[in-house]
Amino acid sequence: MADIVFHDVMPHPLRELGRGVDTLWYGQHTFTQGETYGIFAESGRGKTTALSLIAGIRKDYSGSLIIHGIPSGKWTDNQWSAWRAHSLSVVPQGLRLFDNLTALENIQFVASRFEGSASRDQIEGWAERLGVQSLLHKKTSILSFGQRQRIALIRALSKPYQWLLLDEPFSHLDKANQAIVWKLILDDIQSKQAGLIITSLDADNKLIDLTIKKV
Repeated sequence: MADIVFHDVMPHPLRELGRGVDTLWYGQHTFTQGETYGIFAESGRGKTTALSLIAGIRKDYSGSLIIHGIPSGKWTDNQWSAWRAHSLSVVPQGLRLFDNLTALENIQFVASRFEGSASRDQIEGWAERLGVQSLLHKKTSILSFGQRQRIALIRALSKPYQWLLLDEPFSHLDKANQAIVWKLILDDIQSKQAGLIITSLDADNKLIDLTIKKV
């Protein structure tokens, strides 16, 4: 099991802003694979930073971040690359889709790189379930942000992972679509026995409040 432990982790920019006693960054927090967790906080409190630290994208912090029982400060570049490739799947706030590719090409760009990725039929089934099947052959540049969010989620689900990291994935979805997306997320992490960390500005979102532990 790939547990993730934050122990008095403090990103340097937040420390300089005097936010050392915020709940997210004070004390120890353990994220256990197979469980679901939510980081609920207003803007500027480091939600995105937390996911970036887990992915090894940012390393400007004090304290201890332990993954697989190993302090992340001791990880090599190759270990970080393997962790991101085989253990993590991420939907960042900016989505990072290729505008010159179709929605399907964006998904397959990731899925084609990993053994055990979702099949074309499975991808199309997810797209139908999320109401974007008719958009698969459209360039992502012409899609709305909410449609792009659903495409980015399908892309993330299409590869093997132990942890799914979602950075405000519902920000441009109405409540009905949120419910559909949320059910697909829960189904997939359960099938993979994976962990989930989701960030949100909305601590009162009743859709996810009953399932996710607040940090």
